[in-house]
Amino acid sequence: MSKKEKEILKRLERLRIELLKYCHTDNCEALEEDPSLHEKCAKNLGLDTSIAWEAARLLYRLDTEHYSRGWIPFPLLDIVKRSMLTLCLVVGRHKAQYPGLYGLLDTAYARLEELMNYLGEVGQ
Repeated sequence: MSKKEKEILKRLERLRIELLKYCHTDNCEALEEDPSLHEKCAKNLGLDTSIAWEAARLLYRLDTEHYSRGWIPFPLLDIVKRSMLTLCLVVGRHKAQYPGLYGLLDTAYARLEELMNYLGEVGQ
């Protein structure tokens, strides 16, 4: 895996953590767990937090399924990118209400696009 690919994946991982934080209360220590399972976090659940949770899970697929093997299959990356675009478009219609979430989703989509373009250039 190239240095550039690793850098993009690290940025995506940071975005995944930010999306998880969006779903949970500030003092929640179990970010990797479904927020609906935590009494305090569940009280704040809404459509926006559910979308953030699903976006974080999409990014998690890239890390757990293939990053450890040193490669990411282009079809999986394409599915994740298209799914992120869909979430971004949905939240984009309400970005005045959810500017933070929209910013995270938009940035994640841009990083996924950057990764796909890079992999296309190097012929993966």
